[in-house]
Amino acid sequence: MIFKQFQTPLAVTIVTLMLAAQSLHAQSPAKSISSKGQGVVKVEKRGGAFFLTRDGSPFYVKGVGGSAHFEEAAAVGANSIRTWGIDKAEATLKTAEKLGLTVTLGIWLDHSAARYNDEAYKARIREEFRRAVQVARKSPALLCYALGNETNSGADTEQAWRFINELAEIAKQEDPNHPTMTVLAGSSVKTINNVAQFAPAIDILGVNTYRGIVNAPRDVAASNFKGPYIVTEWGPYGHWEVGKNPWGVPLEQTSDEKAAAYQSSYEMLLKDDKRCLGSYVFLWGQKQERTPTWYGMFLEKNNSLGLGEETTAAADVMIRFWTGKEPSNRAPSIQAIKVGNGTRDRYTTVKPDEELVVSVEAKDPDGDQLRYVWEVLAEATVLGQGGSHEPRPSTIAGAVRPGMSEGSATVKIGKAGNYRVYGYVLDGKGKAGTFNIPIQVK
Repeated sequence: MIFKQFQTPLAVTIVTLMLAAQSLHAQSPAKSISSKGQGVVKVEKRGGAFFLTRDGSPFYVKGVGGSAHFEEAAAVGANSIRTWGIDKAEATLKTAEKLGLTVTLGIWLDHSAARYNDEAYKARIREEFRRAVQVARKSPALLCYALGNETNSGADTEQAWRFINELAEIAKQEDPNHPTMTVLAGSSVKTINNVAQFAPAIDILGVNTYRGIVNAPRDVAASNFKGPYIVTEWGPYGHWEVGKNPWGVPLEQTSDEKAAAYQSSYEMLLKDDKRCLGSYVFLWGQKQERTPTWYGMFLEKNNSLGLGEETTAAADVMIRFWTGKEPSNRAPSIQAIKVGNGTRDRYTTVKPDEELVVSVEAKDPDGDQLRYVWEVLAEATVLGQGGSHEPRPSTIAGAVRPGMSEGSATVKIGKAGNYRVYGYVLDGKGKAGTFNIPIQVK
């Protein structure tokens, strides 16, 4: 995989030109919520292109997906957040309003097709949603309603889409000032056509997609849905979209490779200036999903390792796009990794108690002094589905120690099994680079 560098003047120039091309869409966070406006949001079409407007002004979604670090998002040019449920809607809207952010308010819907033949379930959801709309419509921070998240992953049925259409009609009855959206897993043309046929009250299509993001503009254009779309979740290559090693575990990108993926994905979205209304980058925060580093643009808070929620190169990429400016401090770059006596492999096998040297060559674009942190974790075996909770894998105490040279570590594991060696490169100023190497002891 080719490493891209993002510190060059050319990269900044490309971003600036792209943002200039989107000037009709652009809306600074400081102006995203007017003290005088009521936050009336409309989907409009002019000259063959779709736009969102808030109180009459164009609004391009520069959003984040997550449940924390909202102040940091607002400070670096983001203008919107999204939720997956309505349980904390009022508090989230108040927080967003204070920070000058907007909110796509989600309502969680069941992924089981059988639920949409259950009248008691549908009656409960109708009532809960109606009450939520009656509260949310009063907030100037509200952007739109998102009805379901990846419902098609188990309920891509006529009954499910007709019920989602009912909810969209409720939203329009209670609040005609904010559009409706439903969020899909992927951009299957068949599924989009189902939305168009059975849920015509949906104004905006939401698409969650990762490596498949390159297909979203084409698939929406090929479908019967005639409205605009927002990419509601995107980021690094998903753990289901990458290669696996011989013992079946997915191979995670380094922080630099992830940043390259964020860069190319956002460039592609900006090019679709006819139907794409913006996006919500994922994950503006940290979570355990296959690994503690796979999706988070922040590191975890881990006092024992000395990790303090540092941000990675992916966050730097988004800051450049959102602001058109270089971050004041940039993340360390992973230049090369060496495992044992060879060049970097994506995985390796050793014998019990065999010593293995892992080393990394890193560079800080600001010349900051770097600190290296190492950890060995068991390979995750308790796995969530669709982003659900996973426990952090167990730490293998004493399995790693600093090596003889800077940026190296010696690994020795006594028990057979599957593990990962994690490397963190910290600049001491809130930025980090990350990588990991799967190891099998046998």
